[in-house]
Amino acid sequence: MDIKEALGQLDPFNDEQWTDAGVPATKAVSEIVGKTVRRKEITDAAPKFTRENPDLSALTDEKPK
Repeated sequence: MDIKEALGQLDPFNDEQWTDAGVPATKAVSEIVGKTVRRKEITDAAPKFTRENPDLSALTDEKPK
């Protein structure tokens, strides 16, 4: 399973899956993925994703046409 899929499985009502800042807990994501995941990997996979904003899109350098 990839990180984005794991993020999609997080429960916004489960406090153990989130930090106080509202970002996914690396431990929770690592458990779902099945290997250790670092904060940078989560941020790189879905930079806008938070508990309040479940946006799984990645930032790109492309400008909208």
